Amino acid sequence: MARKTQKYNAARTIATELNFRGDWDDQNALYQFLNEHHHVWDSKVGKWENYQAIPSYPPTDLLMIRVWTGTREESIAIARFLRYLLEQHTELDFIEQSEPYVCRPPKQNDYRVYLKFKKKPGQQLTELLDAVLGSSDNKK
Repeated sequence: MARKTQKYNAARTIATELNFRGDWDDQNALYQFLNEHHHVWDSKVGKWENYQAIPSYPPTDLLMIRVWTGTREESIAIARFLRYLLEQHTELDFIEQSEPYVCRPPKQNDYRVYLKFKKKPGQQLTELLDAVLGSSDNKK
């Protein structure tokens, strides 16, 4: 049973107007439905905002990856591995790699590293993944 929070009650009102036909007790399904219909929860003002009329920026040409692991050394090693893998098998341009960040409590024993790559104009992420993993047509 979903908790009757301000967010949930407001979501039910809007979803009713949008003819939601899903499970009313499944908060995740309800919120996903609203997101798919251009609504986002603004916790600062405590209401769902319809952002459909707001002009959006063009899609980014960046690929940003966050590596989250249990130790500083692991985060650096996995980031190096991902960077190597993507540089060897794609035409991505490497931009930067962050230093490891300690996560906030209660996950202060974990570390994050961020990698940033730039895609070539017109390059699709699916093409990049197929280059690294093999064609998705072959996976059945």
